[in-house]
Amino acid sequence: MKAIEYLKTKYHYIDNSRIAVWGWAYGGYIAAKSLIQMNQHIFNCSLAVAPITNWLYWDSFTSERYFGDPRVSEDRHRYEKANLILKAEQFRQKRLFILHGTADAEQFRQKRLFILHGTADDSVHLQHTFKLMKALNSAGVLYRSQIYPDSNHYLDDVRLHVYKSLETYLEECFGLEEGLNEDTNDKKKKSDNKS
Repeated sequence: MKAIEYLKTKYHYIDNSRIAVWGWAYGGYIAAKSLIQMNQHIFNCSLAVAPITNWLYWDSFTSERYFGDPRVSEDRHRYEKANLILKAEQFRQKRLFILHGTADAEQFRQKRLFILHGTADDSVHLQHTFKLMKALNSAGVLYRSQIYPDSNHYLDDVRLHVYKSLETYLEECFGLEEGLNEDTNDKKKKSDNKS
């Protein structure tokens, strides 16, 4: 986050309203979590591919190394603190009224979340995404999801579709689809006027 803040101050052409974060597996966890960081007003769009949402559902070797034994009450709070499913309500609050830097109402930005997952993922089980989706639904959070039947964790068989989906989502999130169409129409009009 500090690196992004540094780049924003160094390069004034960076548009603060068009900064996104995306990640896969653990990166998907970070991408989703970045939207609900109370002190962060950096990202307007988050793209989470096969995100880890509850460390109890992740492999015990990794989870227990960082969070301890979930059966021990002193360690249990670490799992709960990192559990995105328990934070679904925070996504709704951020979605409806995100503060972007100041208390000025015009600075409120709508945050958006896009979740992608393959049903044959044996690394981050689909249960992570489904449990998060259920919690988001219960909290009244609007989000987008895309499920790939019979695709594994790496989504090898649909990789081109995944990247096209991510590209389209970012265009929509940043309001670029209108701008691209306007530019194309303006060029066409200029071309028509010359003839």
